[in-house]
Amino acid sequence: VQDNDFDTSYDPNLPETLQFYADGTGVVDGSEAFTWQLNSHSLIVNYDDGGETGQLELWFTKALSGGYQLVGLDTSFDKPSDTLTGLLIKKQAVSTTNEDLIGRWHGFIGTSQSYDLNIHNDGTTMIGLGITDWLGHLNDGQFTRKRFIYNNEVVTSCEGFDASCYLESEMIHEFISIVGNLYYIKRTLNYYLPNGEIRSQSGAILVYEYSKDLTYSAFTEELLENYTEFYSADGQTDRIYTEYDENDNVTYVVELEGQTYTGATFNDGVLSYD
Repeated sequence: VQDNDFDTSYDPNLPETLQFYADGTGVVDGSEAFTWQLNSHSLIVNYDDGGETGQLELWFTKALSGGYQLVGLDTSFDKPSDTLTGLLIKKQAVSTTNEDLIGRWHGFIGTSQSYDLNIHNDGTTMIGLGITDWLGHLNDGQFTRKRFIYNNEVVTSCEGFDASCYLESEMIHEFISIVGNLYYIKRTLNYYLPNGEIRSQSGAILVYEYSKDLTYSAFTEELLENYTEFYSADGQTDRIYTEYDENDNVTYVVELEGQTYTGATFNDGVLSYD
């Protein structure tokens, strides 16, 4: 389960594993005990947080193929009520190969925006058509993304550099469940100090719609949302990127064959510029 406070855009808390038993008891992450009861409208959880007891009421807002979306209200403490939203996903025993990972992961639940995470045969990972600092790695059915730093610059790996190069951050993707073409993922993001110690850690439960096809037949706003480079056979690099005006309206900038075109517009799959 993952919960997020409505009033914050960032929640450092990691998703928790809840075990529900038929006798109305349960355990959080194998250690913290709670009791629960289900009524016609909600799930009531009574818990003990370091000696301070509390009660959380959860309402199921949407059934997913692998679990539920929910909202909750915790009124236990002497502070304004804590309103939560999150996902409750049933954990399965999942085994994957590299072949299961190669393809398009379309993110649409648990993420701040819709996007394509495209994973190629060699582990190359792109967000839509754009490159990313976190490089993909496939190893025995496990998918991680890593970012290396040398002299305060992002590099593809530390191979060939001296000992000052280090792994600065790593995304670990753990499968909770696979239902049809939906991947339910627990993603943990670790940031490291140069000595290898974890500096900070955050986590999220994400749901991806998987497909094997990595091709595109048309531009979309999603594809052109940030910064995209195109390469021609003669080595020329062209670019398309977005800008925002004072009213937060999106416009596009096209750099083509050494010329820059501003104020480009995008409608019905067509990018137009003068």
